Amino acid sequence: APGMTAAPASSAERDTLAEESPSPLARRSQEATSQRSYFGSTALTTPRGKVELGYRTVIPIYMGVASASMGLTDRIEVSVDGAWLLERDAPAAVNVSAKAQVIRGKNGALAIRGGALRVGEEGDTVSIPWVGAVASTCVGEKCTVLASAHVTAFSISAGISLAPV
Repeated sequence: APGMTAAPASSAERDTLAEESPSPLARRSQEATSQRSYFGSTALTTPRGKVELGYRTVIPIYMGVASASMGLTDRIEVSVDGAWLLERDAPAAVNVSAKAQVIRGKNGALAIRGGALRVGEEGDTVSIPWVGAVASTCVGEKCTVLASAHVTAFSISAGISLAPV
């Protein structure tokens, strides 16, 4: 009736409404390329069944990085990245990796990552296995900025142990 206000929702109704409205991090994770920052990745993953393609450049005529990521589940993705310097005889690099989001909260997430980086030219290449973790958190209520911190360890050859970077 005019002039009357609705009764406040019950506790159960408020909980249901809260569960139905996605958190800022959940909304951010649905955006294209939300799983990576300019030089690295975030703890977010490509949504299940989606493929995301990207290209980043440091200086347009100097270096480029192309990438493709596919979400196997909402928390697991596989990626292939290629990087190259646009100068004569510069080696190229290809990275194949997987990322699994192990913790996901309202405003932050933690993922473990691993892969193999292959650097060099045909006939003169080195393969570098690596493992790591990345933590990401929203900055601000709307999660318009996502801050990430990385820990990565590389193995240069089978005879050398992992060294933190």
